[in-house]
Amino acid sequence: MTDLGKRYPTIWTTLMHELHHAIFDFDVIEKTRIHLTDDGQPDLLLIEDDANKFMMDYFCDEPQFQYIKPHIHNPVVVKRFASQLQVHPAMIYNAYQFYQHKIYNLDYWRAFSTEIPKSTDALSKLNAITWKETSISEIANNLKRTFELNS
Repeated sequence: MTDLGKRYPTIWTTLMHELHHAIFDFDVIEKTRIHLTDDGQPDLLLIEDDANKFMMDYFCDEPQFQYIKPHIHNPVVVKRFASQLQVHPAMIYNAYQFYQHKIYNLDYWRAFSTEIPKSTDALSKLNAITWKETSISEIANNLKRTFELNS
């Protein structure tokens, strides 16, 4: 797994990509005992294409991209569309970047940087367990404080 570019969508797209491998490519992974992407291996490229499709279909598939494409510079429409898909708006901008590259071979990876938060914004609160806690109750209370949950 990677946090390449330290972008918020990378956390989730990488997770879904790797989940695809765990679900659908387990036999290949089991035989090779390791999964690395190698551009020189056609079988691995096919596996990667399938994992990428699974990943993007989960957040914003190609027909959804075609719908949002003419509206991508309207943050109100993007936010409403993201809400309908139950994803963060950054996932819509990420899908736009992904499909612009995949379909049109255009580089939009630096676009929308102000709309895409850094991954550290999402990950900063996930270090709630330090392994110094003495009980599950103490861990739960720390998590509640971290995520501002009232009991």
